[in-house]
Amino acid sequence: MKRSAWMSRAVVAVLMIGVVLALPIIVLAHVPRTIAGKYDVEVGWDKEPTYAAERNAASIQINRIGTEDGVDGVEKTLKVNIASGGNTPKEYILRATNKKGYYLADFTPPQAGSYIFTFVGTIEETAVNERFESGPGRFDDAIVNPNRPAPAETPIGNRTAFRILLIVAASAIVAFATVLTIALRRRQKSRR
Repeated sequence: MKRSAWMSRAVVAVLMIGVVLALPIIVLAHVPRTIAGKYDVEVGWDKEPTYAAERNAASIQINRIGTEDGVDGVEKTLKVNIASGGNTPKEYILRATNKKGYYLADFTPPQAGSYIFTFVGTIEETAVNERFESGPGRFDDAIVNPNRPAPAETPIGNRTAFRILLIVAASAIVAFATVLTIALRRRQKSRR
């Protein structure tokens, strides 16, 4: 293989790696759990990624264990307490949606960071007191919307800082690959 063909492939590979690193890493997640050996639930945000200061909702999908059979009527008997940053939890009422067994509690996360959803009440007369925390391997923390400037008092958080670092690193890799390609082409032209 000619040296120029090898270098071209290497530059393309470096550029592809840079592009992949530059893309924001978004993991859409819900926490699955079985409650009282009767219900399979999934808890998370209704809209993901979840942005601070933007309308969203805590969500819970409730199915009979091992099925896709959603449980109706839970909006009358189950509530969710939502807390963040060590603050006192606030109670929210669930509302039913068009999807059987899917319930929402409208909520606008006031700041970026971790949130705790605690579902309290009953599901078909079964007592429930289940706590779900956002974070790695669970449902997503709220983040600052990268398309909006962050208010001065809103903490950016480690996840956003990490994404910025990845974008800067990827940009540096792309710039290095571009300079390397130009230098190699000039060198090849000077040899002819």
